[in-house]
Amino acid sequence: MALWFRLAILCFCLASTLAAATKEVADDPTSPPKPEPPAPACTEGERQGDATDCHKFTYCKEGKWNQDRCFWFRKYDSVTKKCVMWGATCTTK
Repeated sequence: MALWFRLAILCFCLASTLAAATKEVADDPTSPPKPEPPAPACTEGERQGDATDCHKFTYCKEGKWNQDRCFWFRKYDSVTKKCVMWGATCTTK
């Protein structure tokens, strides 16, 4: 039990020290301001059908568009945003 208590105190002290060091660096007036991260190209989980192929679709993961294909005989339904076997409404341009 005493060992766990000592480990907890040690972890707390390390976390406090790292937090203080990070704050000092962040508050340094001589350092140049950090640029804002770029806005994502898409919203996480967003999906879009492919206008040229009913089996393909694109999805958003980590702010980037990725292309995928429905399994076997399935087509991407642009209404339900899922791969379905029957009754798919394909995206058209």
